[in-house]
Amino acid sequence: MKIWKKLLIGLVCVIILVFAVIGVTKINWLSLKMPTEGAPVPITVTKDQMKVILLGTGSPIVNALRSRSSLAVLAGGKIFLIDCGEGTATQLYRAGIESKDVDGIFFTHFHSDHTAGFPDFYLSSWVGGSRERDKQLDVFGPATTKENVSKIITGFKYDIDVRLEQAHHEAIGLQMNFKELDEGVIYDDGRLKVTVFPVEHWPVKAAVGYRFDYNGKSVVISGDTKKHPNIVKYSRNADLLVHEAFSTFLLEQAKKKYPGRAKTIDAIQGYHTSTLDVATIARDAHVKHVVLTHLMPAPSQTWYFEKLFIKGMDQYYSGEITVGRDLMVFSP
Repeated sequence: MKIWKKLLIGLVCVIILVFAVIGVTKINWLSLKMPTEGAPVPITVTKDQMKVILLGTGSPIVNALRSRSSLAVLAGGKIFLIDCGEGTATQLYRAGIESKDVDGIFFTHFHSDHTAGFPDFYLSSWVGGSRERDKQLDVFGPATTKENVSKIITGFKYDIDVRLEQAHHEAIGLQMNFKELDEGVIYDDGRLKVTVFPVEHWPVKAAVGYRFDYNGKSVVISGDTKKHPNIVKYSRNADLLVHEAFSTFLLEQAKKKYPGRAKTIDAIQGYHTSTLDVATIARDAHVKHVVLTHLMPAPSQTWYFEKLFIKGMDQYYSGEITVGRDLMVFSP
């Protein structure tokens, strides 16, 4: 065998060995000993910081790389969820947050891709983790929040009753404190202030967005909405705007590929916001940084497709634009 062939074979063997070693070192061996060991390192936030974690950036369409709509805001020693789509409890764990440590949840509206993960989160925080939830959960949202959330949990009454009787879990972890408001200050502890405002997601009658203000920093979450003046009003000079978005170009391509879905795709564009409309909102509100979520259709997580998704936005908005991915963390 020629010397160059021997060298090539040797090089290939070395490369295979390197990747094998890397793969072994990445195995979470501690998880074999105890499921809670080897979990992600808990996220840290200083008393002066506010952080935003994208837990789910997907839409109602199932996507293996994206959970459904949810994000977390950490500020002033508090942890709050905004919406709770499928997979939220798992995404919190991956972010280094135990469900029991969440202080409250803000619902934007009650489509299933924003709520289907709530029973799992609610019950996981009560029965799982390093210890049980030992405080009530604050639940905020527009009118009908208490009615909708209560109905969601009613379906798990049998499971709850069995656990109370058999495992003697503490009932306090099941308690919820509701506050409903469509516009105005919905939470204020003297440091962190949360303002709720109505948006338009017809035919959903009660849909809202939220603005979080803490230590001179501000974050706005649009919720699901078509372009609406309240987004500009409440996003004025915000450090971060997390806004839902669809790509008109990609949806039109989807219609050609799936003509049987044309009516649904047209309807999506009637009560959601296009990337170009998000750009004009951010420009008019003088937002510093836009993060896109609830992506329709969700682009592949590569620079090329993400660039295609935001094509044309820079013609209207000169600030920073990020196409959201699950578990991204932002510090405004």
